[in-house]
Order: sequence, then C-alpha cells, then structure tokens
Amino acid sequence: MHHVRLLVNMLQNDYYVDEQGLKDAVRRGLPYNVIFLNTMMKIDLMPLKRRPFTREEERRAQTQILESGTRALRIATAEDAVLTKLEWFQMGGRSSSRQWNDILGMLKQQGTYLDLPYLTHWADSLGIKDLLEKALHDAGLQ
Repeated sequence: MHHVRLLVNMLQNDYYVDEQGLKDAVRRGLPYNVIFLNTMMKIDLMPLKRRPFTREEERRAQTQILESGTRALRIATAEDAVLTKLEWFQMGGRSSSRQWNDILGMLKQQGTYLDLPYLTHWADSLGIKDLLEKALHDAGLQ
C-alpha cells in the first residue's frame, strides 16, 4: 500500500481523495473516483489488470493537463473508456442505468470520431461484443 500513499501525496493538493477509500478499492481491484477540486469533475482511477487489453489501453493513453499549473495525467482514449465501462456494466449484472447512460453519453459525444474496428476487436476479445452492439444501436451509431 506504499504506492497508494505516494499517489495520495501527488494528488491531494488538486483533488479530493480519501486514502482509506483508495486503499480499499486497490485491495478489492475496483475503480475509485477522485474529484478535481477546481471544477468538481469526477475522474475514475482504474486498477490495471495484467492482460493484453490493458497493455494496449496503457499504450494508447494520452497525457493531458486538465488545468494550467496541475500535474499531467494519463487519460484513456474514448474507445478504451467505453470498453472499460462496458466491462463494469457486465460485471454489475448489466443493471446499472448510471453506467449505461455514461456509455451512451461517451458514444454520442465521440460519434464518428470513434475507431469502430478497434472497439469491435476488443469488445469481441473481452466478451462484451453484444453489449457494444446494443450500446452503438442505442446511441444511434448503428
């Protein structure tokens, strides 16, 4: 848990982060939310898994600065965020309307900018192709 303390130290000036909550999420392998204090934007921190998709997701992540004077963060691409949300939705029994609405919102916002072959390839590999197809349909992209 030494890494959690380091992360909290790095984030605590610009983000609301609860160290104990983050430790619990890391122990359980679950995502954790921090809040960017300047804008109150919620940011999902996701534990990395040891698998090909995660390695590709990390390779494609983009370094961004949310606001001048703050630390740069590695941000997942829209495609990878959609795939991860679809996995969470599936793990949650396919019942969370909040997750589903997040997915549809991301798809609608990105629209034609999405790399559909990439999404389809990884959705098939991750066993969520049916969910991706439904999401694309519900978002009006198919």
